[in-house]
Amino acid sequence: RFTSNISVPLGSEVKVGLTGGVLGEYETLLQVDKLSNSNVEVLASGKSVTPKELTVSQIDMAKHESTLVTVKNANLTGGSTYKDMIKVKDATGEIDLYTIFTTATFASTPVKTGNVVITGILGEYKQTKQLSIRNLDDVQGGTPCDVNTASLDCDGDGVNNGADCAPLDAAIFPGAPCNDNNAATVGDQYDAQCVCKGNAPGDGLDESFSSQTNNVDINLQGWLNIAAKGTRKWQAKLFSGNLYAQATAFNDSSPDMETWLITPEINTDKASVLSFETAKAFWVHNGLTVLVSSNFAGDPATATWVNLSAKVAVKDDADNTFIPSGNIDLKSYGSKVRVAFRYEGKGGTNTSTYRVDNVKVK
Repeated sequence: RFTSNISVPLGSEVKVGLTGGVLGEYETLLQVDKLSNSNVEVLASGKSVTPKELTVSQIDMAKHESTLVTVKNANLTGGSTYKDMIKVKDATGEIDLYTIFTTATFASTPVKTGNVVITGILGEYKQTKQLSIRNLDDVQGGTPCDVNTASLDCDGDGVNNGADCAPLDAAIFPGAPCNDNNAATVGDQYDAQCVCKGNAPGDGLDESFSSQTNNVDINLQGWLNIAAKGTRKWQAKLFSGNLYAQATAFNDSSPDMETWLITPEINTDKASVLSFETAKAFWVHNGLTVLVSSNFAGDPATATWVNLSAKVAVKDDADNTFIPSGNIDLKSYGSKVRVAFRYEGKGGTNTSTYRVDNVKVK
């Protein structure tokens, strides 16, 4: 093991001076460490080593550590490229195929399918046997996997190409677990098009209002959209390709307007950090309040509400520019809470427009 990268052509006969080296083990593999590159002298080139032919079950690290070996009648399984967790498998067992995927020039090359003869150097890492090839010539036979052949499984994930939306990625296939980064869902899996989707409601919240229809009242499962005064409610609005929730008293014929957009119940023992974005337009008054309650029972008038110290868009902010709220911890307000966005206005006077988007609880 050298103190810096060293490049000696394959097939070189070398003499290595051990002065200054330290004999020891690295994760059970015997090595001489801390060698200087100047300790290496190339004596000749074009040499070769005859590998020892073994089956996987015959490999004995007490005898064969750091030996060049050949395994015949083998298959490569477990991934699509050499940087994946590939196994060399024959009729007697299997062994890890180790590739330093950050530096190996062939790391991203697709592995061959079918019967191969593989040659490599035996090593050990934490008492796990592994075989390292030197270059692609160490894998003979087999055929490159054709992703267009439906009956093959190019990435070795157990799903044939014809049913696999990502035939070269062993971690992605219909039904494979994933993370859609949505705290409001659990049981996330890839669908038939390899889109990661949640299968069930989770403990958090992640609402971008993208499922809503422009100019239609917000209608989301678990949410409440209540007109406490007047008839107007929070509506979905579209601007520059983005859907969001909006409330405004502009051109409202009712003498007073008060509308509440209330989240589903949040279990703060499992997800408690709230964040959202707000924007304003045509400002004439501060019409938006963000509140939290631990005893909401369906009527906002009968619940106890506490103002949240969250940043919301104000007069001096540019119109239509969403302002992040910052992170608000809801734990101190109770174990089961709801968050409300309350808009209050008056047609003809207090007519500011307010927008809410990307409501999250993590």
